[in-house]
Order: sequence, then structure tokens, then C-alpha cells
Amino acid sequence: MRSWLNSLILAALVLAAPCAWAQSRVDQLSGATTPLAGTETIPTCQGCNSSTPLVATPVPSLWNGPNTWADPILCCNASGSWAPPTTGTISASSNSLTVANASGWIVGQGIWIYGAGTSGGNFFTSVTAISGTTFTLAANAGTSVTNAFVQSLAATTTGSGSSSSNPTQLTVASDAGWSVGMGINVTGAGASSANLITSISSCGVSSGPCTSTTFVLATSILTTVSGATVQHDDTAAVQEALNNYLAVKLRYGNYNISSALDITSPNLLVGDGTGATFLWNLGKTNDSIYVTYSCNEATTERTCGGFRLADFQIIQLTASPTAGYAIHYAYNGTSGFYVQNGIAENIVISGTYFGIGIGSNVIIDWFRDITIANTVGGGIYYDNPSPAGDVEWTDISETFVSAPTDGCFYVVSSDTQVVTDLKCNQGGSEPIELHGGGTVANIRFVNPSIEGYTGDYAMDLTDTNNIVVVGGELYQQYSASGTFNLTGASGYVILGVNGHGTGAPIQAGTVYNYISSPQSGSGGQPLCSESNGQLYVGSGGSC
Repeated sequence: MRSWLNSLILAALVLAAPCAWAQSRVDQLSGATTPLAGTETIPTCQGCNSSTPLVATPVPSLWNGPNTWADPILCCNASGSWAPPTTGTISASSNSLTVANASGWIVGQGIWIYGAGTSGGNFFTSVTAISGTTFTLAANAGTSVTNAFVQSLAATTTGSGSSSSNPTQLTVASDAGWSVGMGINVTGAGASSANLITSISSCGVSSGPCTSTTFVLATSILTTVSGATVQHDDTAAVQEALNNYLAVKLRYGNYNISSALDITSPNLLVGDGTGATFLWNLGKTNDSIYVTYSCNEATTERTCGGFRLADFQIIQLTASPTAGYAIHYAYNGTSGFYVQNGIAENIVISGTYFGIGIGSNVIIDWFRDITIANTVGGGIYYDNPSPAGDVEWTDISETFVSAPTDGCFYVVSSDTQVVTDLKCNQGGSEPIELHGGGTVANIRFVNPSIEGYTGDYAMDLTDTNNIVVVGGELYQQYSASGTFNLTGASGYVILGVNGHGTGAPIQAGTVYNYISSPQSGSGGQPLCSESNGQLYVGSGGSC
């Protein structure tokens, strides 16, 4: 089972999607222009803050957004460095990696090797030399791996600087992959040894690719560092594009972020596919994407606009995050305003603390084709009380090698939502947990596929109202309890659900057709017990 999970996660990481908005591209690492298939043209950049829009000629059949759009690589100094994924073999305590395919890789490229870190964790460093299919890395692997997944990253190096002598000067091991204006993240060089996040003012040149390993930074080093990890930081570049343009295209590549990208207007944030555009989260407590774009419920849809997030992958680069969501919807706090008419689709999330978080005043939004893997806290955390709701979840897949804190679908409060084709495979806590207490109501689950290990129930419906489960497979292995917990639930309907596993209450491998008592709790026909495949129904409101 665990081997299957690992294979599924790797498949999600390497799956490449076609570039629907293909165009020529200027690579920030090599300076080369790469023509791609398609007829879309690159705009002449005026800078993110320019009043002159970035106008492209889109492919009409593929691009549904406005003609004015921003490219953070070309116009806002995002790194966007990219090389095709490959596989590689390396021994513990060695910095020599043999890859299956070195095409597209260059010196200075950041690199991420699955399972080659300390105690089998993921390993990231940079490429310092390439000879055929042999890469020399800037650091030694912690674990031997064979034919492991290898993913490119934005350029990574090491650097040293003083807080007292020339505090804006950083001396790095390699300038490959760096240009003036790029964001930079220097580990431990900020106040009280926090990371210093700033940009490069000059590096042997005043514009363009660096020609010197002496970087002049836009802000001063506050803590002296030696041999510190130095990474690109694209947060400001992408945020600047979002602030100034309604449509932002993250072309294939790697984008490092250390704080949340804020969606405060009806933006389109679109990548080239989940195997092509990667957002790497460098922080341990921040959201990756934070949506506060809200409009008044009475506002017409024409002026409200909505927003769309699509076709990219969010991955946690640093280990052991302690807070934060990959995608977090939370309205701006203004009375009568709602996060509404948003679409998030074809997105892969891996390793963050939580996958998707939904706060209050979220209404009429759609999540579809979302894959969540190995988040620490859980997959979806939903706390959106009435009068919001009308949220649609379609084709949500979640896999966990280790047990998340709060499972696949954790609901604190809710109003109307529909969950169709939720697939969950996990250990530990209950996969679907609806906290109840009179605050969870009006949820329909259609065809769920749940496989758990040691949690009490596959679906905990305690003290909930009007929960409907139609079809699906629920398998709770090694549980002393069973498939459903219906304690205090009312108004529920369970139709055609296949329950499997161990434990007594409401399980045994049969197809159930359960209809509970009315929400009022009087005069209905409550579920009392099941015997030999037959449902026993009481009368007069009691058993």
C-alpha cells in the first residue's frame, strides 16, 4: 500500500501538461530564446508598474481572459528557471549525481532529489558542474537513492555577508542563474537571524545577468552569515504582476515564494500545467495563495468579476511546516462582502501544512480537479457558516503516507456544499470529520471513495444536520468502530453506500439504504439497527 502511495505521489509530481498558451520564452538562466508551438506573441515589457499595458495577441480558442496580461519572468524579474524532470542515482555522502537525461540543465540550476536527504527526506542543492549525464552538486546527499525523481529549481547558491562591514554586500559561491532586480532570500541574514528577503541592485553590472559573485543588495544584512543558503525569492515579482494586471501567466518554470500571494482583485493566475509550473513554498507558516477578493452580495456579477486559479503545482520546499494553507479563501472582513464566483482547477498541492482552507463568507465558488498529497495538518479545512455556502467540490484526490492531523475533509461549520468524487487514502485520523454541534449542515457527498487505516470512522457525522451520502466506497481498515458515526445526527440520508472493514456500527460489507428521521426529531422513522442485511426502522419517533 505504501509503495503504491509513493508511486502515486511521484506520478503527480512528474505529470506534464501541454502548454496551452505556448509562446517564445527568454530563459533567465541562459538568456536563450526558446520558440514553442503556438501563435501567441510576447508583449514588449514596460515594467510591472508602468501605465502602459502589456498587450499580447492570444490564441482565441485557448485563452479566455483579457488581452492585457503580465508575465512575471519577462516583466517583473521572477526567476522562472526550468529544466525537464529526470531521474538520478547518487550515494550517501557523495555530491556526484548520475541522471538519465541532462538535456536542458545548466550550471547554477537548483535541484531537488526525492528521498536523497537526511533520513530519506527530500534533498535540495544546486548544480556546480555538468559532464555528460554526471552532475556535481554543491552539497553531499544524505541517503543513497537509485533512479529517484529529480526536479529542477530556481538557482540556489551559498553566500556570506557582514552586518557591520559593507552590509549591503553579499559574496556568493556562484552567480549562475542570477540577474539584477531578482528577488533574493538569504537564510539567517535578517533581523534576529530571520531570513533576509530583498533584491539584487547590482552584481558586476547594473542590469541583466550577473557577471560577478559580489552582489549589492537593496537592503542591508542585519545578521552576519557565512556559507548561508541563498535562493531566489519570486514573491514580490509575482505579487507586483497581480497588483497591476488582471491576468498573470506563470509560464513553465519554478517560482519561489516565502509569503502569501494575495488575490485582492478579479485576477487570473494561470500556469502551463501541473507538470510545468511550480510554486515552491520556502516558508513554514505562511499561506501560498491567500484570496481576499470580495464583493457585495448585492453587486451584479458583471462588476463583481470573480477570479480563476489554474494549471500549476504548489510544493513545500522546506521541511516540517507548522501552519499555513496552499490555498486560503478568507474575505476582507467588510460586512456584507463575500468571496464569490471563484474557480480553482487543475492544481496539485504537496507537502504544505494544510491543502485548502475556507473561512467565513465564501459563497458560490468551485474547486475541481485538485490533487493533495502529504500535507501535515490535513487536506481541506472548512469553516464557513451560514449564510454563505453553495461551494462545489468536484474530483478531489488526496493521499497521505503519514497520518495528517485532521484528515481529508475537516468541517467546523458549514452551509450548503456539494462534494462529488472525493477520493481519500490515509492513515490516522478520520478521513471525513464533520464537527457538528449544530454548526455543520446541508452537505451532500456523491460517490466518495475513502480508504482509512486507524481512525475511528470513515465518516464522522456526529451532531450534524441534513447530511446526504449517495453511493461510493468506504473502507475503514483496523478500526474498532466502523464506517459511520451517526451519534446525534438528524435529517441524514445514506443511499447505496458500500461499507467495508472491521468494527461493529454500520459496517459489514453490504450496500446500505438508510434514511434517518426528520430534522425535527419527532414523528419520523429513526434508524435502530441492521440485521442480516435488513434495515430495522422504528415507528413513532422511537425504536
